[in-house]
Amino acid sequence: MTVKKVQFESMDEVNRFLDVTEHFPFAVDLKRGSRTVNGKSILGVASIGLGREMDFCAHVPELAPEITSSLVFCMR
Repeated sequence: MTVKKVQFESMDEVNRFLDVTEHFPFAVDLKRGSRTVNGKSILGVASIGLGREMDFCAHVPELAPEITSSLVFCMR
């Protein structure tokens, strides 16, 4: 699993994140504290909160550079 820090400042960023992650051929979770949500679910992502840093957990050994660059807008 690969873990990166992400943060969303607006619902526009959440929607952009979902547009990118829906095409990933692997599972994605977002985790903040003890709470984990499906990173491809608008309800899950919106419920975990805006303006808070969380862990982006990609269920792959390593993220390809093009994937990382597509998420640079929300990575911290």
